Amino acid sequence: MNMKVVIIAIVLAALLGTGAFFMTRSQDSTSQTAPTETTDQTMTTTPTPITGSAQTYTLADIAQHAKAEDCWMAINGKVYNATDYVTQHPGGKAIVKGCGTDASVLFNERPSEQKGPHPAAANTALEQLYIGDLK
Repeated sequence: MNMKVVIIAIVLAALLGTGAFFMTRSQDSTSQTAPTETTDQTMTTTPTPITGSAQTYTLADIAQHAKAEDCWMAINGKVYNATDYVTQHPGGKAIVKGCGTDASVLFNERPSEQKGPHPAAANTALEQLYIGDLK
């Protein structure tokens, strides 16, 4: 059991030392650069530029994320990554109809059994899923 404690202590010391190095390096740096966006289409999140400006996406970009396991959608000019929300959606699988599309009409009118706009809580949920703006 003492050997486990020693190993854990060594690992923690190594991790803390590495973290201190990176913190020192980033504080010493006089300029920051934005993260490089990847072209890997299986990625479900996109880095936000350090400048704070919103990423922009086309409908063609969004169309590449058209399934429940990788679900992006545009709603009212904004782009959302709903992948992690699909299983939590109160309306069940209805959300999957919007994956990979401009889902503004689906969101605003809900042309299913529950007609009419989504409740205000849905707008709050969308804020957590926002990844950028529609071009």
